[in-house]
Order: sequence, then structure tokens, then C-alpha cells
Amino acid sequence: MNSDSCVTVRRFVLGLITFLATAGSVGRADDGGDAQAGQAHYLHTCRPDERGLLFGGRIELDARDPAQVVDPKAQAAEGGAWASTSIWSSGPSTNRVDVVLLGDGYTAAELGVYSNDADDVFDAFFGTGGEIPLRNYRNFFNVHRVDVISAESGVDEPDLGIFRDTELDMYYNCGNVARLLCLSVSKAYAAAASAPETDQILALANSTRYGGAGYPSQNLGTLAGANSSALDIALHEFGHSFGNLADEYDYGGPTQWPGGEPSSINLTTFTTAELGAMQRKWHLWLDAANVDTFEGGGYSELGIFRPTSNSLMRSLGRPFEQVNEEQIIMKIYQIVDIIDDATPPLPAQGDYDQDTEFFLDAVTPVPDTLVYTWRVDGEIVPGANLPTLSLSQLNLGVGSFSVSVDVVDSTAKVRDETFRQSSMTGSRNWTATVDCARPIIISQPTSQGFCDDDTVAVTVVATGEDVQYQWRHEGVDLPGATESILTLPSAAQSDAGEYDVVVFNACGPRVSNSATLQWLPEVVFAGQPEDVTDCVGEAVFLFAFPQTGAAYTAQWFRNGDPVPGETGIILSFQAAQATDAGEYHLSLTSQCGTVDSQTAWLTVLPCSGVTGDLDGDADVDIDDYSLLFDCMALPDSLPLPPCVAGDIDKDGDVDFRDFVLFQVAFGTAQ
Repeated sequence: MNSDSCVTVRRFVLGLITFLATAGSVGRADDGGDAQAGQAHYLHTCRPDERGLLFGGRIELDARDPAQVVDPKAQAAEGGAWASTSIWSSGPSTNRVDVVLLGDGYTAAELGVYSNDADDVFDAFFGTGGEIPLRNYRNFFNVHRVDVISAESGVDEPDLGIFRDTELDMYYNCGNVARLLCLSVSKAYAAAASAPETDQILALANSTRYGGAGYPSQNLGTLAGANSSALDIALHEFGHSFGNLADEYDYGGPTQWPGGEPSSINLTTFTTAELGAMQRKWHLWLDAANVDTFEGGGYSELGIFRPTSNSLMRSLGRPFEQVNEEQIIMKIYQIVDIIDDATPPLPAQGDYDQDTEFFLDAVTPVPDTLVYTWRVDGEIVPGANLPTLSLSQLNLGVGSFSVSVDVVDSTAKVRDETFRQSSMTGSRNWTATVDCARPIIISQPTSQGFCDDDTVAVTVVATGEDVQYQWRHEGVDLPGATESILTLPSAAQSDAGEYDVVVFNACGPRVSNSATLQWLPEVVFAGQPEDVTDCVGEAVFLFAFPQTGAAYTAQWFRNGDPVPGETGIILSFQAAQATDAGEYHLSLTSQCGTVDSQTAWLTVLPCSGVTGDLDGDADVDIDDYSLLFDCMALPDSLPLPPCVAGDIDKDGDVDFRDFVLFQVAFGTAQ
């Protein structure tokens, strides 16, 4: 086996070799393509070296040996002998890619281990951490696990003198290649018959030893179930067999590219300018980040170009990158129709009528990138962007109508609009016949708010013959409310809620949209501003607290005039002055009117800061003594000046206790 053939072998060695029944007929003539119909069958293997670079080999199979080559269609079994579980079931097998996982060398006691190994394979491809775009399109696949039970644990390793009794006869050292992992193809197909459907077989050996093989024309691959590096190789090989993608690394072949333009989408002999001018290969991606023409690929260093600096088709542990992702998505849509199901073309009797709800069941990517467009008589129905359309909401008159829907996958991962329209778009058409037209609502009731005692009017406008009306509140008929306008005089809170109207004639009813009548409460003060007396230069605050629940605007007033800029519920003076004194209140205005708080007096005194100084002359003398006695004689002297300064103990009144404290201050001052 020469090195050139070794590095050209890339055909889904360890997983999902191909999903078409004719996958073996798809070759890569420019990069070592696999067996086509009537040609030789090959067994492929590849593995990473210590640097992560790929190398492998290709061995021709004996087409006469059923252990190596079978007709997959002829091997479609009448039913297998093993238990089968659908790991992932997204839809009918007639419109899905059905992948069957088999285990070999797992005993009955090790079925739990096999189940975990199978889950790891599924997760690497389609799980939440799976490879893009496969995980985005997992709804286009079904994955089944067949619980094949072997008599002994492990598989044959002839080069190590190990032999096991297993159901699929899996063994290493196939073709004298230590890590080439083969099996009996006929036994694998017999076991796969236990699954509901088989498009592709992936067989897992109960082994930690690296190994695998690809049988392209047999739709079959093998891998070591307990070897984690096998998963990366499987993804790389998937790019070959399913996406028809070429290897993008530049070693193993002649330095100068020897051939013409490759058939693979991800290799070209053209420069960036030439791709753009001729609109070839990945010309639609040349303005995307990281996409250009990078020299080297297809096992040669010069004269051949790849679309990105590094991808999974060049090195393990890399993403597929844009051009290769698009190719894989396009291959998926060549197999799976975007529409699974829809309303049938015609009902059992006659055409569809005005009460029909049409549906379209499409295969949905994750995240959902599908766009629906509904039309009636060729005109787009505004706002109809769901997979269903109810004709009862379209106000159709008498006559026959053409109803259609288009669904398209709008993913930005595909830029080939010609392909999008031909293969990523689905359509359905129907005919609806209206013999007797119900009323047509041309203006729906609208929601509104109202205050206590308001007169509320809700209106619907409908056309048609002999139109009648019945208004409903919370689904209950309102007695006497049989006109196009519903009037609620002196509305109250109990009138709030949902209102609609049934508009009908001899042809049937039509229900309007629901309108919400919202009761709007008046603003009520939960806390009123209080009188404040303070000294010049002190910080002063006035507060008013409205109840929540009503929207309002606020405005403070001083002596009847609005205070500029004061529109909050707190009025503050960082350093009050004598000129700030006055009468204050807060007005709150809502949709239901304006309410004023109580009045609060702000008194600003020229306080000296000397205890017992009632007259503000900065000393405590006989004049203050006289004023203190006057304040003690007046029970309502506070908060009037000068008695505020006489409340020395700050208990809210001027009494004998304050007199005692004044005596101390007076004595100290003397």
C-alpha cells in the first residue's frame, strides 16, 4: 500500500459513511474516490498521528465474500432478533435518515456500558454539544440503537493473541493493519434488521483500543466504542462520505497539484479573483470572515486552494467552517423533504370551506430558521407567518379561493439561493369554496381605559347581509347588547374585563377580537405632607405618598403657584432660606383627573443656635425668660415662632421641663 493511496482514503471510517442507499456510487475522482457501481469495493481506515495529522489506508474487498460485501437492499431483513431503542426519533423514516448503532463484544451485563457508548456517538454528532451543522439539523435524522448481546466481552485482537466469541465477528489487524477494525458485513445487516429502518450502520466495538474502518459502498462504519478520539475521526469521515468533501491538508501527494479542477466543492485551482469572476465553487462566501483561497489541499502544497485556513477536513478538533457546512446542509436537503405532512389537497366531500384551518408540518432546524408565507388568490396574507392558517379569520366572501403556503429554510449557513429555492423550499395549494358568506368584520373592537362614572363605547364595524350582533363580557352574553356599538353609561370597576361580539347572519357567526376595558383608579394620597419648622441654612424635606396602581404626574405648589422643576413626591431644600417659607401642597394628575394634597406650612427661622434663645438675638436673657412663660401659657403655641425654640427638650410642647432646662441655660448665660 503506497503513501498516496493511504492519505487519499477518507470515507467515513468511523461513523455515518453515507446516508443514501446509493452512497457507494458517489466517488471523488480527483482525490481517490470510492467504489462506484460495477467497480471495486474498498475498506478505508485513517487515524491521527501524535501531531493530530491524519493518515490511513485503503484495502480492496472481495466482492464474492458476504462477510465483506453484501447488497444492502437485498439484506433488508424480515425482522431481527435483538431489542431496539430509538435514541432519537424526529419523524417518519420515509423522510428521515435512519442511522442504526450496533454493538459487538458487549455481554448482557455490559448493555449499560454499550448504551453509554452509543449516547456518546449520538452526542458527538447531534447532541447539544455536537458538531455544527449536524446538531442544527438533528430533526432530519432518526438514530436507533440495537442491543446486540455477545457471549464474550471485547473483540478479536489477533496481533495480540486475543480472540473473543462475538455476534458481529469484529476484529483488529484487518488486512494486517493493526488498527483497522473489521466485521462481518452480512451479520451486521442481519442485526440492523432489528431496527425500524436502516439507511446507515455504525458498529461499536467494546474496546478502548483505537480503531475503525469504513465500508463506503456498504453504508457501514466501525469504531472503538470506548476510544474518545474515534469520534473526531468519525466527524471528519462524515465530511467525506456524506458531504463529498475533499481532504484539505497538503501532504502525502506531489508538491504541485497534478490534476485539473477538482469535483469537490472545497478545493479549486482558481484564485480568489477567478472564483469571483467565473462565479465558481465558494464565490458566494468570499466576503465572509475567514473565507478566501488558501493554497494547499488535496495532498499537494502548490497549485490547489482550500476555502479556509483550517477546518475539520484539514485537522482534527476543528469546525467544518462555512463552505463545508453549507455543503453538508445541501446534502441533507437532497435526502429529506422540508415538508413532512400538510392538510390533504381535497377533503372527502367537495372543497374546503371558510371554516378550515390549514396546517403544514415542516421538518424544523434548531434553532428554527423556517419562514412561512401564506397566500390567498396569490396575495400574501399579512401577519400569517405560522405553520397554520385559519380561513375563519380571513373574512372571505362568496366564491372560490386559492390558498397556498410556502416554507423555506432561511438559514444564513446557505448562500446558494438557487439551491434554497429548489430544495430548501416546500409548497402546498388548496381550494376553498364559500357558498354562503358570513359577515365580514372590517373594524375590530379596541381596548381602552376608563374612570369611575365615565361613559364607555366599544364599536365593531361589519359588512354582510342581515348582520346581527351579540356582545359578550368575559364570554357571557350581555342582555340587550345587540347593536354594533356597546355603550356602558356611568361605568364602574365591575365593568372592567374582556369584551367581544359575535357577528352573525343566516350563514353563520364570526367572533370579533377581544377588547380589554381597564378600570383606571383615581390617585389617592396614602401620606400627606406635614408642617415643618426649621432654621435658616438647614436641609428641609416635604413628603407626600400616593397609593400605587394609577399612573400620574406630580407638581408641587407654593402659595398656589407651581414650583419650577419640582415634579417628584419629595420636595427638598438643601439649605432653607427665609424666602422659602410658605404654604405648600402637591398635585397629582392622572387620566381620571387631579387631586391635591393637604396644605403644609414651611417655617424658616433665623435660629442663633443658642439653647434658650427664643427671640433669636444670640443670647439668653430676661426677654427670652418672658417669652418662655408666654409659650408655656399657650397650649397650642407650637409650631409657631418663637415657641419652637422654647421646646428645649424637643418633646412637642413647651412645659415645666423646658423651664427647668431654660433655668440652666439662663444661669450659665449670666
